[in-house]
Amino acid sequence: MAVDCNGRVVTKRSLVRVITFDPTGFQFDTKTRDKVMSFIGDICAVTEIDEYGYVWVSKDFGPYEHHTIKLEPEEYEWVSDRPTLIQKFVRALMAWARVPSSR
Repeated sequence: MAVDCNGRVVTKRSLVRVITFDPTGFQFDTKTRDKVMSFIGDICAVTEIDEYGYVWVSKDFGPYEHHTIKLEPEEYEWVSDRPTLIQKFVRALMAWARVPSSR
């Protein structure tokens, strides 16, 4: 189980805002470091929660490059949970049923 900086439970379907990232201990070249630090302020989908409760998020930088970082609880905050495909389908069906038309 993972929790954010406010103690809110985060799941693999969650969206989180990266509020800080500590690159200490990593050896990045300047270009990579700038890209990794650009995660700060972004809202990212949680791609994995490891056995220690850390969340992992990814970001694309063009068609051939992306980076994934591990975040500790104090480095991110929960934003929302992404709806499942079934939830999206039900919402679309309910919206369609409410729309008056000449069907």
